[in-house]
Amino acid sequence: MRVQIENRKELLWITLPEIITMENIIEVQKRVELKLSENVERVVLDLSNMKSISSISISLFLKIRVMALKRELPFCLINISGECLDQMESIHIDDMFPIFKDEEALVGRHN
Repeated sequence: MRVQIENRKELLWITLPEIITMENIIEVQKRVELKLSENVERVVLDLSNMKSISSISISLFLKIRVMALKRELPFCLINISGECLDQMESIHIDDMFPIFKDEEALVGRHN
């Protein structure tokens, strides 16, 4: 699966594939940079396809977070599996990102 990047109202919605590679990181960075010039109020990283978190995945999360912060845009993770959340909690990286269970939780929190 390819990385999907789309505008959903004012959300820049980035759906990641199951596995992140160095090629994914380069592709995503370029595409996100282009999309951030559009009418975006929040960057959402959808992890619904991911089964585990790798150091490459964390690197991508951080890169996108920095891109969002440079534009003073909120950034969050959504649709994260229990296993992925456990991995993030074990290294305390979950403290760096707002995490929402699903789209309903995100919308409910920010409307």
